[in-house]
Amino acid sequence: MFACTIKKTIIIVLITAFNISFVKLVVASNISVATDYSIDNQYTPHPEWRERVSPYNGSHTSQVITFSWPVPAKNKPEDQQNLSYEFTLSKQADLSHPIIHKTNLEWAFVNTHDVLPVGKYYWQYKRFRDGKLIETSDVMSVQQVAGETGFITPYPSELTNNIPAERPRLLATPASNQYIAQYKKESNKQAKAIIKKADSYFDVQLADKQYGGQFFKNGQRILKNKKFPDGHPKSKPTGRVFYQAIKTLAKAYLITGKEKYAQEGIRWSMQVANFPVNDVLTEGGANNFAQDDFDIAVLMPTLAVAYDTFYTQLSASEKKKVKAVLIERTEGFYQYFRNRLEARVMDNHAWQHTFSDFLRAAIALAGETPKADKYLEYAYGVWVARFPVQSITDGGWTNGKYVGVNFGTWTLVPLYLRRYAGVDYYQHPFFANQIEWLIARMPPKSWADGFGGDGFEDEKSIKNGTVDWLNNLNAELKDPRINWYLKQWQQKDIAKEVHWERMTSGLASDFQQPGNKNNLTNRFIFKDTGIVNSIESWQPLTTAVAFRSAPWGNFGHNLPSSNAFNILYAGEPLIYPTGYRHGGKKHAYEWYRNSRAHNTLMVNDKGQPVSSHAWGQLTQYLDDNDLMFVQGDASKAYSGEPSPQWHQRFSDAGVDWYKHVEDKSLHTYKRNLVHINGGWVIIYDEVAADNHAHWDWRFHSPKPMQLTSTGSLVKGKKGRAYSHFFASDKLEFDLTDKSLHTPTNVDGRKKDGVTAVYKDIGWHLNVANSGKKQYLLTIIDVAAKGTKARAVQKISDNQFSIDGASISVNLDPNQPAQLQVELDNGKQLSLRSGLAELKRL
Repeated sequence: MFACTIKKTIIIVLITAFNISFVKLVVASNISVATDYSIDNQYTPHPEWRERVSPYNGSHTSQVITFSWPVPAKNKPEDQQNLSYEFTLSKQADLSHPIIHKTNLEWAFVNTHDVLPVGKYYWQYKRFRDGKLIETSDVMSVQQVAGETGFITPYPSELTNNIPAERPRLLATPASNQYIAQYKKESNKQAKAIIKKADSYFDVQLADKQYGGQFFKNGQRILKNKKFPDGHPKSKPTGRVFYQAIKTLAKAYLITGKEKYAQEGIRWSMQVANFPVNDVLTEGGANNFAQDDFDIAVLMPTLAVAYDTFYTQLSASEKKKVKAVLIERTEGFYQYFRNRLEARVMDNHAWQHTFSDFLRAAIALAGETPKADKYLEYAYGVWVARFPVQSITDGGWTNGKYVGVNFGTWTLVPLYLRRYAGVDYYQHPFFANQIEWLIARMPPKSWADGFGGDGFEDEKSIKNGTVDWLNNLNAELKDPRINWYLKQWQQKDIAKEVHWERMTSGLASDFQQPGNKNNLTNRFIFKDTGIVNSIESWQPLTTAVAFRSAPWGNFGHNLPSSNAFNILYAGEPLIYPTGYRHGGKKHAYEWYRNSRAHNTLMVNDKGQPVSSHAWGQLTQYLDDNDLMFVQGDASKAYSGEPSPQWHQRFSDAGVDWYKHVEDKSLHTYKRNLVHINGGWVIIYDEVAADNHAHWDWRFHSPKPMQLTSTGSLVKGKKGRAYSHFFASDKLEFDLTDKSLHTPTNVDGRKKDGVTAVYKDIGWHLNVANSGKKQYLLTIIDVAAKGTKARAVQKISDNQFSIDGASISVNLDPNQPAQLQVELDNGKQLSLRSGLAELKRL
């Protein structure tokens, strides 16, 4: 995984230091000091392409180690030609008597799989091109210390040795007969549905090409794309139709033993085997690589399932054909993946779908050729090295709400690794913490927290993939919170897409014990993904505050919203971003994928660039029964070299990258947020630039917004929010109900079978002033609809009073930042000299 250095030093009273792990609140006498989560900001924590070795030279670890090193970026197929490596690990500084020594290594990592004995180790890598040495690294050291053990995994030989020579291996195993019999008995309804569906594939006139082909039966066109209109590029691929048909026919054959299903599956399979391997929908494929296309990748498991399930029914010539095409397709993905998946911050398509496709092809081919065994070794190794790809342990997924897109990978990969390697990945802390992350960022019957990565037009539901995933996780972890969560959403169904695979592996398919949320708190910090969620009350659901400052930067589906906050009341968004991912390129790149559409800052009319080097961080966090405090630092978020692929996309859309993003003059943007129970949110911003700058704080709502004498009012159906803004210099207010570009449904996307209409949603407030340095105090009063505005009294330039608390703050740009919030019950939160603490007076 891409590691980041997280400081875990807590300063208590007399500056006594203690090293601790993942502590939210430290109490010493009557003082609680905020936990410091600061990252070493000398380095980008998650660059698009690995920039530093891991573990870093001279580092200490108590974990299982993956040794990784930088590689040249693979942005085009011709990049990284014929690279190989030599790796040495030794207890000796001169690398004599190596513990691990690998030559002709084709990928840029080595896993130890287990914790090394305590001691100091030395390591080095060498890079070769076409067998010629082109780089020798320094000899680096790492100290293995006693303590935590990390997640231990079997060695690759255990996986390869445990895959049986007999078949099937994918949809079932040679030992699955008893489980299939049990499945037919206990899941008779599903078994019948599979057979009925399989019968529907008989006598279908098959598409004769991979893209643009059509299916007919009895003279009628069938199996049309339901999401996109005819002629749209995404309606042309036929791969997923072939995959579903062959998988269903294979299951029907395994259930019934009837030869007709095998023969029909072979008919469909041979059509796929005849498609040109290099046939792609668009020139260069997705992101310059055909292998980045889901519809290319799905043909790997399509042929793998056929080859594996119908192995004895395939004729010699058919078997030879399917095997040859499957190897050719899998080889293409191997060459695409290696030196990429281990070195690139994230490849969304790979980790969502195509990696799972590759693994299944490797399992089907294992033992057949040396190439196939290499595919399997790489697939297993890179999973061990990188999982979880967009988090570390906290269960968060940095791309946000549409987490269900990972359903296939997160279910099938752990299933096969347990089946053949004996490792239970569901015991990884990432999976154990996943339900808490889902509950926190999308409470039942509520909109999500607003930090999703797939558009904000559909945030009030959990998708089928997420439901299936939760049911699968429920069967594994038996966590009562999962049942409670599904019940609250009125979603409780067996995970049908993997129910078969689980049953034929002898695994439970469901967990029915009544659920509860007894061990659920009201404050959540997900430091790996950079999000804090604070929820005042669960029953009834009242004020919920979300804050984000993300070390992953603005890459992939991540949006330029570091130091943004969102507020909901009773599950309804009040202060919340708007925009459509698929609302047209201008709308997407100059609004939805620009900081101006999020509740954060614009400087000189520029936002945070789409770059992994534009990142934020949660620097301090403190929670108490009465309040929560979080500090985010987005000082590194407004500059960063663009990803080549994103820069090209901006250019293709006619968008000038540098006109809208990357203001390198900003050097400080710290946002301090205090959420006080009772519906008060206090935000204190500190901003500074190298030169005189125009500061534009953005506030959005999908609900009607109007200006007031000191700020704004949002009126929702369930709640309302009064916002009051204060600064030493004059503030200018600008309110509009128009986004920068009106969204349009350029794809003709359908919703419930009808072409969706994209409306310009929401109201947008700019609060602006200028100067080299500024402070802004925002006091937000959130309550139920119809509740009168509560008084916010300005006692002096730096002192304010609200219901239940008094606020002292420095707004003079020439003086250091300072904030104090004193509750009527005697608790006092103060921020001085950059350190937050809570006193009990």
